Amino acid sequence: MNWRSQVEWLDWIVPLAFGLGLCLLIPLGTAFEFGADEGFEFMKGWLVSLGHPLYGEFWNDQPPLHTEIMAVLFKICGPSALVGRLLSVAFATLLVTAFYQTARMRSGRAAGVIAVVFLAASPSFLQLSASVMLEVPAMAAGMASVWSWFRYKECTRAKWLWISGALLGCALQVKPTAVIFLPALAVNWIVSWRTDARSGQFALARETNQMGSESWFPDSCRSALLWCGTAVGAFLLIAFCFYRAGTLDVFFHSHFSKETAAVVSANEAYAFHTKTLVEICEFSFPAAAGMVLIVLRRRRDLVFPVVLLLTAVAIHLWHRPFWYYYQLHFSIPLAWLGAVAVLEIFRMLWEQPLAMTRWRKWKFGAGLLTWSAVISLVVTTVPVNLWNEIALLRAAVPAAKDVTVAAFKRHAAGTRWAFTNERSAAFWAGLRIPPELAVIPSKRMWSGQIGEAEVLRWLQRYQPEIILVPQEWEMKFKLTGYLRKHYRADTESGVERLYLISRPQ
Repeated sequence: MNWRSQVEWLDWIVPLAFGLGLCLLIPLGTAFEFGADEGFEFMKGWLVSLGHPLYGEFWNDQPPLHTEIMAVLFKICGPSALVGRLLSVAFATLLVTAFYQTARMRSGRAAGVIAVVFLAASPSFLQLSASVMLEVPAMAAGMASVWSWFRYKECTRAKWLWISGALLGCALQVKPTAVIFLPALAVNWIVSWRTDARSGQFALARETNQMGSESWFPDSCRSALLWCGTAVGAFLLIAFCFYRAGTLDVFFHSHFSKETAAVVSANEAYAFHTKTLVEICEFSFPAAAGMVLIVLRRRRDLVFPVVLLLTAVAIHLWHRPFWYYYQLHFSIPLAWLGAVAVLEIFRMLWEQPLAMTRWRKWKFGAGLLTWSAVISLVVTTVPVNLWNEIALLRAAVPAAKDVTVAAFKRHAAGTRWAFTNERSAAFWAGLRIPPELAVIPSKRMWSGQIGEAEVLRWLQRYQPEIILVPQEWEMKFKLTGYLRKHYRADTESGVERLYLISRPQ
């Protein structure tokens, strides 16, 4: 094995070490809950694995791909938190792999390693990597699409173009937030096309192109159309397999209806502000230095992370609500740009001649000061962030010690259905929630897609043996009379507002 192949082998150690570290350091199989939305995904995957169609009985405002994959795994391995979280770790490892490889191809191996360290240390990244939630899987498939695109640009083999398009179509069927990659890919395509035209590389591309075209411009346009066609085809194929009548209406009304917009626009807690960039990521200063260097050195090869960052800012300034897991949209480009800053400033200082004019000495001093500030920020924040994030995840309460899980298990025998907002507890106790009531996020209530009439109708249909809902839900859905008539409060479990059916059904 020569030196080059040894180095290439090392390229895979970085993502594998990340994935293995998550498995060894974090209690994936015992922790009650890592992410706030895990209960939704656990319950959806379990019910789908039992044969309930995702857009039939279910109300669901998210695409199906992640849920269907998890449902297949639940059918094979049995429904467990460990299975779902190992799937999340696999997606997180894919994200780190694609991110590292893309950064390495554009900025070098050292930049790739530093960028991965920055990404791992960014707020909530490790938590999201271990949580059964949709954001990391969507970003993983999207980033893998970007990696495949750059592989195509490097070798002009059509298979990478097809893979890239198919992966982005799949990413959009995990969660539509993967759309943030599209503007950066489009701008990168335009920049690379113009660069190739000016440098005469189109001649080489014509000789090596797998599609046999005689002109670089038609080839470039044909490549873009092929990529778009593959992405749209993959997206429509998944939609054809799983979507049902009314699915798109549910999507639209949940996210973009006037009712939802009225609620989120009236509450500043749901807004994103540019100052949040500094609050959510300590690498904003290194990233800003990296963007300045890219402009000064005219690094067109690094236009992708810059456009990705600007796209994320533009989308979140316009669209509300801003949830904490959207931090990942900023962490990816900020980590890359921060790594570029660390290396490029060092290279600029290293390349300075020993004999310098006064002006060059001033520039050298300013560069040294900037680089020292960047390194100081990195050294003081990265290890602390990583340590705190890992310690927080390791300290997660085990499901075996959760009071609600224990109460649910106590009454699990003979229970067919439960109605509760404690979805993770129900999943751990092996209690099914009726599909129509399994997914009740804030957007479903904001958009007016569920009300007291619907809840009462489904309660009467399924007659769940256990009900545990917050007082807010009891008041909103006017359940007090129904509960008083058909249920009795459980006073022995120590869980408030836990009701058991009072007569046999």
